[in-house]
Amino acid sequence: ICIGLTFDVGTNGGRLSVTQRQKLAFARALLRPSDYYLFNRPLNALDIRSQEAIMTAALARLRKRNPAVGILCTIVNPALAHHFDRVAVFSSGVLAEEGAPAIVTQNSGIARAAMGA
Repeated sequence: ICIGLTFDVGTNGGRLSVTQRQKLAFARALLRPSDYYLFNRPLNALDIRSQEAIMTAALARLRKRNPAVGILCTIVNPALAHHFDRVAVFSSGVLAEEGAPAIVTQNSGIARAAMGA
């Protein structure tokens, strides 16, 4: 089996699993240098351990390449919040709480429950 950058993934990645498509899309976004990155649940199809490992490595790479990089990321797994400087928790489309992850988890209410504290 020939696997590499020339591997035929099929139309819209049809030959790949959902997890493989998600990893590939995330990797493609990381390849292009940018001042800002926007990620919408980039790893939610993966297990928690894989999410943590990939997010740790990816953010370290981005921050090494550009220490002032701006990253906006919606996450499904609240355990990933520690990777970011600020966290915003929404409830029914309304901002419920925001701030540093450690501060938000100490607060009462929906943010504390969502962050697993």
